[in-house]
Amino acid sequence: YPYLEGEIVFKFKITAEGDVRDLEIASTNFDSELLNPCLIQELCVTEFPKVQASCGNTKVKYPFVFRLK
Repeated sequence: YPYLEGEIVFKFKITAEGDVRDLEIASTNFDSELLNPCLIQELCVTEFPKVQASCGNTKVKYPFVFRLK
């Protein structure tokens, strides 16, 4: 995607087991029918380190920024 420039912000939860849950696009200033589904698919299978079960879920809001050089 050499022509792509913009930002997409994802909102999701990380469970105590390290799994991603409730993933959604919080905001974006571009719409890519090809890239957005790929990013969602990769984030859904991302595994984070496990934490103590008493910590519960961690809410995350993370931006991906694409810039042309």
